[in-house]
Amino acid sequence: MATYSVSKSKHATLAIDTTDTVTITGTASNLRVVNHGGESAAPIYFTYGDDPTAATVAGNNTVVVLPGTETVVKYDGSNAKVSLICSAAMPYSVEAKD
Repeated sequence: MATYSVSKSKHATLAIDTTDTVTITGTASNLRVVNHGGESAAPIYFTYGDDPTAATVAGNNTVVVLPGTETVVKYDGSNAKVSLICSAAMPYSVEAKD
């Protein structure tokens, strides 16, 4: 498990079946999560909020980001936490967007 605290964005690679937690300390209107994997890659699952439950692979109440796509979710505030997981090693980005 890796834990990061950044003001605006984090770019990293998930380890297999291991949760990463990214805290965006700056204020955001939206959070953007990008799965940089190619078309044969695995989806990334995430949860978000002030204190989200840990994401699980294909878990209930998670948001999915398919390979090579991005998902933007509404988040008004600061100190947003994003919990991410994937069944494969997958490069990703988490960004605060206005």
